[in-house]
Amino acid sequence: GSEDEDDEVSVHVAKLMAEYEAKAAAGGATAQEPDTDLEAVGKDKDARADAAFLRFKMRTDKSKAQCLRYCFSPTARPLWLMSQHQQAVEDVPKCSSCGSARHFEFQVMPQLLFYLQQAPSTHEDTDADPTELDLDWGTVAVYSCASNCSAGQEAPDGYVEEHVWVQPHPK
Repeated sequence: GSEDEDDEVSVHVAKLMAEYEAKAAAGGATAQEPDTDLEAVGKDKDARADAAFLRFKMRTDKSKAQCLRYCFSPTARPLWLMSQHQQAVEDVPKCSSCGSARHFEFQVMPQLLFYLQQAPSTHEDTDADPTELDLDWGTVAVYSCASNCSAGQEAPDGYVEEHVWVQPHPK
């Protein structure tokens, strides 16, 4: 299951980190000469591998075209692109309608950006080039009411505001 995959990823990440640190200590990997085994986005300012990025890369390599990840569960967590700018579970605000906790429900993956740039424009009143869209994100995590409440009198159409956290793409 998911815990086995997480354990497998953690073991693999620890192995990659040990190999990278040994290579760096031997003078084989520096900020001036990037390690070819890791992409630049997966390193911090000291050129150390980011464990969250390695976990993200390993998981997304299994399905490179995946644009959405869905899992509504009290134990589900987003697959973060990097260690920085993650939202802690305790920082997710409670439902504004009923006051219940919110759980992670789904995330929009950065791979969607590729498909948005490839899509022909459907707006007849614009000459906008889809390749010039000013969109960029690392991942977008959406948290929904754990009680699956409906808004009642506050929103008679039944829609309730959810919480969205955007992890920016590293620059």
